[in-house]
Amino acid sequence: MNTLRLKKEAKLKAGETYSICLRGARRYDTDEVLDILSEDDPSIEKQALIISQNHYVFVALENADCKDNYDKSIKTYVDLRQAMKNIYSGFEPREVVTLLRFKIL
Repeated sequence: MNTLRLKKEAKLKAGETYSICLRGARRYDTDEVLDILSEDDPSIEKQALIISQNHYVFVALENADCKDNYDKSIKTYVDLRQAMKNIYSGFEPREVVTLLRFKIL
């Protein structure tokens, strides 16, 4: 089983759908179940079902793409861009990203 590591602690609720933006064009199978781990607290483990994945050039994202981000402090494209720069060294907005939506089981 694949693992999705969250860079920030999040209060994820069973049955809720969230998204995460990942650097690069990653490939997951829709309906794949992932283990979810938080880097802030690796003892907290949940599972999630992949709902969808889309690949974009980061600058093509819109505020609406941030509406269900697992990190509730990210509400806009500008917030997401800053988070990506903080998480990924050398991140450039012209890079390809994967927007992954998942439902907590």
